[in-house]
Amino acid sequence: MKKFSKIILSIFLIFSTMPVFAQTDAYEQVFQLAKQLEESGATNEAFVEYKRYIFLQDYSEGIHQKEAYSALSRMYKNAEKFSKSLEYIQMAQNYDSSEALRFEEIEILRQFSCQRKFYLENNLSLFNYRNQPEFSEELKQTAWKAILENEIIFENYDLFEENFSKVCTEYPEMFTDEQISIINNSLTQIRKFKPKNPTVALCLSFIPGLGQLYAGNPKDALNAFLLDGSLIALSTYTIISGNYIDFTLFELDPTLRFYRGNLYNAQKEVYEYNDEKLSKLKSPILEILK
Repeated sequence: MKKFSKIILSIFLIFSTMPVFAQTDAYEQVFQLAKQLEESGATNEAFVEYKRYIFLQDYSEGIHQKEAYSALSRMYKNAEKFSKSLEYIQMAQNYDSSEALRFEEIEILRQFSCQRKFYLENNLSLFNYRNQPEFSEELKQTAWKAILENEIIFENYDLFEENFSKVCTEYPEMFTDEQISIINNSLTQIRKFKPKNPTVALCLSFIPGLGQLYAGNPKDALNAFLLDGSLIALSTYTIISGNYIDFTLFELDPTLRFYRGNLYNAQKEVYEYNDEKLSKLKSPILEILK
C-alpha cells in the first residue's frame, strides 16, 4: 500500500510541475528568439520579443531578465529615446550588481543631457557613484568626467573650474600634468574669448555685406555687396527714371527679399562664428574628458 501511495505521489508531482517546465521553456524560446532577431538586425521585431519575454512572465523570476532589460535599454539608446533607455538600464541593475551596467548608465546620461540640455551636477545616480564607498575609483572618476564634460558643453565655466580643482585634489592620478596644463590653458582662452554681437551685425548690414564682413566671412560679404548692391542700384535707377510700374511689378519684391536675406544671414553667420570659435576652444578639454 505504501509503495502504491509513493507511485501515486510521484505521478502527481510530475504532472503538477509540467506547466512550470512548459512555462519556463516558453520563456526561454521567447528570449532566444529575441536574441536571434537582434543579432540578425531585425531590431523592431527583437524589441517586441524582449518586451514579450519580460511581461509574459506574470511577475515570476526569469533567468534572462537582466539581458532582456539591457537589450531594451540598448535599443532605446540607439533610437535616441534616452529616458526609456535609462529606465531599462536601471531595471537591469536589479539583476546584476556589477558596475558594467552603471558605466552604461553614465554614457546614456551623457547623451541624454546633451539632447535635453540639462545639468548633471545634481543627478542622483552620479551623486551616488561619486560618493558611495562601495563603488570603484574608476566608476567615481567616470561619473566626475561626465559632469565636467557637461559643464564645459553648457558653458558653466565657474562650476567647472570649482569641480575640476576638487577632482584634481581628490584624484591626483586622474589627469596627467600635461592634461591639467591643457585644460587650464584652454579654460583661460575660453574666458578671454569675446563673442561677436548679432545686433551689431544686423545694424552693419544696412550696408549690404558689412555685417558678413564683421562676422568674419569676406566671401559672403562680397557676394551680398554685389548682389544686393546691384538690385538696389537697379531699383534706384528705375525710380529715378520714373518707371514706377516696372519697379513695383519686377524689382520691389526681389530687392526686399534679398535685402532681408542679407540682414538675416549676417546675424546667422555671427552665431555660427561664435559657435565654431567656442567649439575649437572647448575641443582640447572635451577630448581629454572623453
